[in-house]
Amino acid sequence: MTGCLRDAGWDVVADPAGDGFSVYGLSGEQRPAYIAAEGKCEQQVGPPPPAVPLDEAQIRERYGFLLDARECLIGLGYSISEPPSEEAFLESWATGPWSPYNDVVDSVSSEQWEEINAACPQSQTSTIADHSPLARVIR
Repeated sequence: MTGCLRDAGWDVVADPAGDGFSVYGLSGEQRPAYIAAEGKCEQQVGPPPPAVPLDEAQIRERYGFLLDARECLIGLGYSISEPPSEEAFLESWATGPWSPYNDVVDSVSSEQWEEINAACPQSQTSTIADHSPLARVIR
């Protein structure tokens, strides 16, 4: 998908863990054109595989991982919002949970984003992958 979108002229960076991708410099005016390009690319390469639901213990583990990632991002000098409570995080899982990466993705270049992901990876090293509805971040 990322190759197709790059060929169509979009600034796309794949998540190093293969969980999704980010799109940079997408203005509100460009969103309809991007959505159309993504639809065409999906027709060419096929839809992404269905997400595997996580159980509550796995979601709690993800929350802990994101708290650690928040500290890592702060250590890199970024200003990161306060996290929600664990219960609020659980409640928001299906509709778009909090992530410290959302506080930086719109304010950095593609190169900085890659550096951030190298220093503070978005994927856990455990067997749990990020299968949230936000695995593909479009910014």
